[in-house]
Amino acid sequence: MKSETLQDVDWESVLATDPGIGVAIVTVDGEIVFGSQSALAIFGVDPSHDVQAMYIRDLFHPEFVGERMDWIQRVAQSGKPLRVRHVYQGRSLISTLTPLDNPHEVPHILVISRSASPNDPQSPIDEVVSERIDLGGLDQLSKRELEVLVLLGHGRSVPETARILHRSPRTIERHKEQIGRKLGTSTIAEIVKLVSGLGLTIDHTALTRYQALRPEFGVAQKSDARLSGSKDS
Repeated sequence: MKSETLQDVDWESVLATDPGIGVAIVTVDGEIVFGSQSALAIFGVDPSHDVQAMYIRDLFHPEFVGERMDWIQRVAQSGKPLRVRHVYQGRSLISTLTPLDNPHEVPHILVISRSASPNDPQSPIDEVVSERIDLGGLDQLSKRELEVLVLLGHGRSVPETARILHRSPRTIERHKEQIGRKLGTSTIAEIVKLVSGLGLTIDHTALTRYQALRPEFGVAQKSDARLSGSKDS
């Protein structure tokens, strides 16, 4: 009775009601069987692209694809779900990969993605953390500027940040000014709001940077001086 009731649900409409949760179904070979509009939005894919029947490798760069295919293969072979923490376009995400029971010869994996939260309870399933980070518009910041941004964003004062990074308060103030010029965040309150909204931590600053999405599939960005510029050392 329960299974018949669930079969009658229009899951695509249900999933569309929460833009904060992205749902996709992929095969063990990386073919995209389904991708909700919210999933496209979370991963910055222009909704004008029909991703069904495309492969992950068509949309994303090899570094992103290789790591995700390892996770997909792991879930398919173990038959157990896997929780993944990763940063995509500057936003801390959690994706849960779950093997699906289906009549297909090729195994299918359900992928549910959402924003991570510091208050997320410990997962009862296995969890992995991506070794790479896609910073999106924050990629213009140098490593030191990113460290300063995150520490200030977590409520550290300028003197505290200086002690943690073994720099002078004056140097931290200069980094803060440079961050403000690049991102348009001129106050500590704005930095706290930005960092808390993205869910970034100091551990993220040590990860290897890369660009995940192939630019031809991304949502067109309006010209904005805050999202352009080179990284300063």
